Amino acid sequence: MSDFKYVVSDCSIIDTFTISPGNGGGTLDAAHSNERIELITLDPIIRKSKEVIMVSKDYNISYSMFIPAGQKITSSFTIVGQVHAVEDRDDIAAMPPIMAFVLKQKESGKYVWQMHIRSDSKKISRAFPKAKMIWEKTIEGGKWYKIQLTLRTSPRGKAYVRLYVNDVKELEKTNAPIGYNNDNPSAYWQFGIYRRSSSIPFSVSYANMMQGPEISNPSAICS
Repeated sequence: MSDFKYVVSDCSIIDTFTISPGNGGGTLDAAHSNERIELITLDPIIRKSKEVIMVSKDYNISYSMFIPAGQKITSSFTIVGQVHAVEDRDDIAAMPPIMAFVLKQKESGKYVWQMHIRSDSKKISRAFPKAKMIWEKTIEGGKWYKIQLTLRTSPRGKAYVRLYVNDVKELEKTNAPIGYNNDNPSAYWQFGIYRRSSSIPFSVSYANMMQGPEISNPSAICS
């Protein structure tokens, strides 16, 4: 747990994740040369919880994100937040996330922050669906960014996603396919860092994480 730091102050709850070479989620990550240090706020099988995303229901995720300045990304992919469906037993193993925030880096050192979505309307998924990038924004290290995300999943083209960053609407997409046609019609949010193996550490902080069916606005950040 030395790679995870949890800080509570008068107006902030901050989770800081630092991924280091060799961090992994088990044999599957090791077999694919992936590394992760992530947090799921509850068991996604407990579908009655307000923190589980149900198909065709609006769900809101609000928080602030901070990437320290001067960090380098050397991984072929780096994910800083993802929504996973609860897989069916007959689906291909380790289905990729239905929505993911992907982080890349420009030569200038600034970051490109993207949203990728996936869908499959088939009852049984035999192959990994391709990701579709639907939004991107250039951001800088050393600054807090406030995120307000509303997501409604639907594998048949009735999904909805809306994204605000620092109180400015960045994305609103309707009638899109997002998600899989699963027997268990639920998904869950996990945040932290998931990446291809790298020789250097990388850190991301999340503040005042809130999620549920009600719309929420992250509190101000304080030290």
